Amino acid sequence: MTVEQVVAVPPAGLVIGIGAVSLPNALSTVTQLAPAVGFLAAVLVLAQLCADEDLFRAAGR
Repeated sequence: MTVEQVVAVPPAGLVIGIGAVSLPNALSTVTQLAPAVGFLAAVLVLAQLCADEDLFRAAGR
């Protein structure tokens, strides 16, 4: 698990567990947000690959 998952999943489970949000509503929201989350994940992967290759440092020169 990533740090983000460790921080985000337990509170989400708690909110569903106490009944503040129903499981069907939570799943519906996740389904609606999936394209945006996928895009953001791809951008983060691309940024990490650029950082690994020192592209940002080279661009700064």
